[in-house]
Amino acid sequence: MFADFASSITLAAGLLEKTAPEFLAARPGISRCSQDVPTAAENGTGLTKARCPEISGSAQVIDKMLNLPSDDGGTSFARLAASAGEDADDDLPKAGPANRIDAHLEPHRPAVQAPPWRSECSLMPGVALIAGSIPCGAQAIPEEPMDYAKPSEVALSMLDSGRNKLRLAPRDLLIRGILSGAILGVATSLAFTGALSTGQPLVGAIIFPVGLVIIVLLGLELVTGSFGLLPLAWLEGDANGSEVVANWSWVFLGNLIGSIAYGVLLAIALTNMWTIAPAGVAARIVAVAEAKTIGYAAIGYAGLITAFVKAILCNWLVCLGVVLAMTTSSTLGKIAAAWMPIFIFFAQGFEHAVVNMFVIPTGMMLGAKVTVADWWLWNQVPVTLGNLIGGFVFTGLALYLTHKPAQTTHRISAAQVPAE
Repeated sequence: MFADFASSITLAAGLLEKTAPEFLAARPGISRCSQDVPTAAENGTGLTKARCPEISGSAQVIDKMLNLPSDDGGTSFARLAASAGEDADDDLPKAGPANRIDAHLEPHRPAVQAPPWRSECSLMPGVALIAGSIPCGAQAIPEEPMDYAKPSEVALSMLDSGRNKLRLAPRDLLIRGILSGAILGVATSLAFTGALSTGQPLVGAIIFPVGLVIIVLLGLELVTGSFGLLPLAWLEGDANGSEVVANWSWVFLGNLIGSIAYGVLLAIALTNMWTIAPAGVAARIVAVAEAKTIGYAAIGYAGLITAFVKAILCNWLVCLGVVLAMTTSSTLGKIAAAWMPIFIFFAQGFEHAVVNMFVIPTGMMLGAKVTVADWWLWNQVPVTLGNLIGGFVFTGLALYLTHKPAQTTHRISAAQVPAE
């Protein structure tokens, strides 16, 4: 490898011989170097400590780059290149120019490979890239670690997140749950607005994930995300079943309060406090509320199963979005990672318990022919149960079983998402 490198430098020497003087003349700022040449003890070449000389030709540039000594007979690399094709030197192998050059360079090879930010200066930026040095006066840039958490690290983050949620007081669970319910209602009404304005349902699906992204970044509480994470702490023996159910109950109540509160405010805004008939987004909410309740009731048992299965599929994807946000510690990374599965669920019309906490009661306030019994029997109960199974079994448990390290440790990952 070193011989190939030396041979390549030899071939380039002729071109550099012609261009180096003009290059340096056009760049007086780099004609002299302010850094020291390594001493004889440092490089083993017999060089004395001196300032980088003025460069007048390409051979000196290459000698300087390779730390080769010069003498009155010409630079060592130039002399070596000129003798590459001769067979008179007894101390050189007769296997070709590359081996001749390699033999001369062998005593000057560094004992230890220099780091990417070598202190030796290079007077030509192009040569600096080859030699592994930096231009004079340039600052070395340390390499940054990748912004990515491995699946095994994500599994530990899931466990830590579940434990952290279980430590929250009911007051915090309720407040964070209320905010999450309201924010998801805002995202839903915005998605309806986008779909109606453009006539393209996919536009609404592209918009909707903004709600979950805000919830994740602010560390709020969404019961559907907790369905996938809290049972893992129970499996690890860090909590009992009653603690998990109590946590879910507080968050569920907070989500319900926040969703209905935003629904009331939106209904007032869309109807001028019920002085005009629902139209536009208001009419769309009424239609969706009826389809999610009496629409399922019209087909009986099959409607219940349909709502249940759609809920499983929904929270499988929602919890994937929560977990994917744990694969990165950057804000943009979390947004992009969480966005993908949420877009998929909303675009396919799956059932989300907290979204329905906003859509159905708001539709009822706007005139949907739906009763409270219709809401809970034909939607809220089966959808909540389906979300529980989809989030826990399809995402939380599956990833826990396949990626959990043999010995789990109670630590907080850099990429951990403390909430949904």
